[in-house]
Amino acid sequence: MLGAVVKFFREHRAWAVWITIVLVNLPLWLVPSNLEKMRLKSHPIYLGMYSLERMSFLLFVAVPVSVMAGLIITTTDRKARRRRIFAAVTMVGATLMSLVVVDVVVRCFDARYVKTGEVYHRPPNEEYTVKVRDVLPEELAAGGAIKTYPETECTLSTDKFGFRNHSPLLSRYDIVALGDSFTEGSNVSDDRVWPVLLAKQLGENVYNLGMSGSDPVDYWLAFERFGVPLKPKTVVCAIYEGNDFRDKLAPGRIRSIEIKRGADGKMDFVQKPKTLGEKMRELKKTSPVIMTLRKWLRLLLSREPAKGAVAAKSGSGSVSKSEGGLSWLPVVRVEGGVCYFMEEGRLWQIAEAGKGFKDTKGWLAAAEALRRLKKTCDTIGAKLIVCFVPSKEEMVLRLIPPEEIPAEGLREYVSLKSKWLPPADELKKNIFANLGMREKTLRAFCAEEDVGFVSFSQPLLDAMKRGTQVYFSYDQHWTPDGHAVVAKALERALRGAKREAEPQGAD
Repeated sequence: MLGAVVKFFREHRAWAVWITIVLVNLPLWLVPSNLEKMRLKSHPIYLGMYSLERMSFLLFVAVPVSVMAGLIITTTDRKARRRRIFAAVTMVGATLMSLVVVDVVVRCFDARYVKTGEVYHRPPNEEYTVKVRDVLPEELAAGGAIKTYPETECTLSTDKFGFRNHSPLLSRYDIVALGDSFTEGSNVSDDRVWPVLLAKQLGENVYNLGMSGSDPVDYWLAFERFGVPLKPKTVVCAIYEGNDFRDKLAPGRIRSIEIKRGADGKMDFVQKPKTLGEKMRELKKTSPVIMTLRKWLRLLLSREPAKGAVAAKSGSGSVSKSEGGLSWLPVVRVEGGVCYFMEEGRLWQIAEAGKGFKDTKGWLAAAEALRRLKKTCDTIGAKLIVCFVPSKEEMVLRLIPPEEIPAEGLREYVSLKSKWLPPADELKKNIFANLGMREKTLRAFCAEEDVGFVSFSQPLLDAMKRGTQVYFSYDQHWTPDGHAVVAKALERALRGAKREAEPQGAD
């Protein structure tokens, strides 16, 4: 048998080469992408099996490379083979060089973020307007009316420093607000973000130093660079539990930095050179050429809509089921008919929160950044107040009776994020036991360091119980109504702190 195969390959060299190429490519076409995760993220599915990235790779990389390799290998004439190799190398090289040049040029003239020292911010004096549609994927909303936040128009304007503030700027501000997209105000218009609302309610000036995608180290660096010259009386730093405690600080566009303990036992930040792989992933993630190609490919390739989901049933803590797929999909309908979608990654974070959280790099880095921020505030005579921003999943889970969530279905869903999970009952127990754990840790830290602390958890929870939609249904951020809730809560806290600071007997 083997001899016959060898004889066939020798006598029919060209056929043998093409058959081998097909067999090598076959696994790439037979293994599907993670379809369930793609459906939940509302990503397009092509040919019923592939993600956009996989489909693009197969059509525009695997197939051309295989064809070129086949044409080169099957050529018996040496001169012809050399010509084909030269043509292939030239074509690939010229294409790659062109894409690199275009990418560099576009980055120079259409940057989403710019850098001043170690601080990233948006381009100065810009204005962006987009329509915000809070829409659940078809498969999660199919078969029933799902109440989500109404479509709104969002305008984001930047000042001369690239932060979200109205011009003209003042030389001094009463309050400086620090944080990530929850402070900058993702998907919320300029006049409805909480720093603006807080300024109106208090009758004081508030400068918004919030920047999307940043972390506590960035908050400290941004304040050192841009906040200190404003000489504020109060510094409000919002800490979002969803990603401000991540072990890898400021991924992607910011910088590579690590938290380490020195010989004296103190924590310190050190620059960690990025590996070639990390640099390549960063360039790929932020490449305007790749983002444009993705848009074109979506138009070029036909999208097959996701199928198989049944609508969530009504009632608090309801869930939906998908036919032939996941047994539980976390679309939860709470008071007032508002629906919220919970991400598998943030549920997994809650499940993992109890495992030595205070020893994680994410917590140690956040704590050290807050210590340094406190020291700077003390130097300029400003009061530091840390505000805890809970994740949507934390809030929604507090409204659901645990018995309404099937343990096996919960585990199956969270396994989309991590395969290394405990048994279903243990996972469910861990998730509900860890609710509020990170908030308690941050509260205790602030008490030890003599830092003011305000939690937005209860005000947001109370508003949700009243039927107010404080988070977008599908997006993780606050709605304009959510910003109004936290602005009011912070106003009360700041007024209370002022009354306590007043001398006894003061009018």
